[in-house]
Amino acid sequence: MNNEELAGQLKSQSTWRLFFLTIITLGIYSAHYIYRQTKIMNHSLNGGHKISEDLVKFIFVFSYVTAIITIPYLFA
Repeated sequence: MNNEELAGQLKSQSTWRLFFLTIITLGIYSAHYIYRQTKIMNHSLNGGHKISEDLVKFIFVFSYVTAIITIPYLFA
């Protein structure tokens, strides 16, 4: 896969849309976005240069825990 094809696959939406969805979902959307982008990049990368799945899992857990902790303060 060449760089132009990779860039086309990675660019799925505008930055503003990502920004607003991240704010509305308290960061959870960004974790799913990172997961999707990581899958695309790891598919195109060779050998040991792949992004760690443990890092992506940590981002998932961190975003959900942060959202759960933040929700009570929004409605207090």
